[in-house]
Amino acid sequence: NDLGDLPVYAPYSISQDLELQLVDGINEYEFVLEDLAGHQVTKRIEINKVPIPVKPSINQVSDASTKITGTAPTDSKVTITDKKNLTLSTTAKNGKFSVDLKTKLKAGTKLYATVTDPKTGLVSEVTTITVTDKSAPSSPSVNAVSDKSTTVIGKTEAGATVTVKAGSKTLGTATANSKGNYTVKIKKQKAGTSLSVTAKDKAGNTSKAKTVKVADKTAP
Repeated sequence: NDLGDLPVYAPYSISQDLELQLVDGINEYEFVLEDLAGHQVTKRIEINKVPIPVKPSINQVSDASTKITGTAPTDSKVTITDKKNLTLSTTAKNGKFSVDLKTKLKAGTKLYATVTDPKTGLVSEVTTITVTDKSAPSSPSVNAVSDKSTTVIGKTEAGATVTVKAGSKTLGTATANSKGNYTVKIKKQKAGTSLSVTAKDKAGNTSKAKTVKVADKTAP
């Protein structure tokens, strides 16, 4: 491409910023210096643009994961960080990498991964992923329920949806508040009825059921 004419302001030197559209590999440019009499001097240069590495691909990481795996260019250095306390690194082999976690990561943690080319030292763009929630809540605690009760009260994971059932029939649902407290409205149940109470977190993981029996508080 023709870069245009550049004026010379001094007998022996020229300084001018040029915006070059470089592609990966060898880029050839020709510069022609022409004086007022029409005499020309040509200078050819080559610019080798070294491509940055392909950024890594990371498989899903959950709060139950014990390692981080993915793909990256062979022999490249893979660095993973949460930009706080965690920094891990490993070398990709045969286009893949795996690094062990000393402790499991908290759901919602953001991880940032890059690849460094061992020959050029160039660093790839960043791959960002978020640790997913795969851990079910603990079974909810449930206060005593009697044949006079119109609510089921207890505690579970904050924001979880609590469901109360009698057999396969759903009696009611409610969402736990920011402190994990919940109150589910139900119709009065017969003494001896078994109620199952479960909690489902925002990620869709459901706890094991907590079973309670409706106590007899009605006088004969």
